[in-house]
Amino acid sequence: PDTPQPSDFAGLYFVLPVLTRLAMGDFLRAQPHWIERQLPVRLLHHIGQRLAIPSEDPVLRALGPLAEETPATSADFLAPLAWRQGIAEAGGWTVHAVGEGAAYWALLDGSQHLPLACWQAQGAAASANFSQPADRLPATVRSWVGEQRVTLGPPLSALSVLDLVLDAWLLAAQRWCCRVAALELSELVCRPGFVTATPTHIDLYFRLAQADIRIRRAGLDITPGWAPWLARVVYFHYLEADAFVL
Repeated sequence: PDTPQPSDFAGLYFVLPVLTRLAMGDFLRAQPHWIERQLPVRLLHHIGQRLAIPSEDPVLRALGPLAEETPATSADFLAPLAWRQGIAEAGGWTVHAVGEGAAYWALLDGSQHLPLACWQAQGAAASANFSQPADRLPATVRSWVGEQRVTLGPPLSALSVLDLVLDAWLLAAQRWCCRVAALELSELVCRPGFVTATPTHIDLYFRLAQADIRIRRAGLDITPGWAPWLARVVYFHYLEADAFVL
């Protein structure tokens, strides 16, 4: 609706500047098949699920309906190079078979939680045939890894590639918020405000007294303007109490 609707999760769109810092734009230009799969919109919905945002909350309804998932032309994923600084944890990175018959492979960072790359296996590749991970990585992944030591890890539970990539971006956003902005992702998102939405614009309204120095210092409440990943113009507004939209 284009009239102000209250939400306890109006900070969800503060995630957009976080994604900019995590090089979402470069990522989508390099791997446009994730644009076709609506990755940014699905990621906001994914964050909403993790933070228990009701599906009828106006911050999610403003995104519009998700298109039905279709078979992907490519399942490859390679994290932005910017993740090597401050997001990916050092230590031994590991390659894991994922899916029945090792349908694809995933590269995890030293925490064993953050996916950094994913690629389809050629044929029914078995773990036993992947004894030298560094030599078997695709050229693009091998270049991204550089001199980092890579070993073979145990098979992972059968996640879909989409779920794995959504989890990767969610964890990267969580780490960025904690390590750079000194706040939890939930603290960023879970803040009351009002939302208006039209086919072209999404506007978020907050009381001026709600301004958080951590968010301001990190520049996360600077109006994004045109957000190409959402095909919308997004504005943040801080209003005095007597001017606040009720």
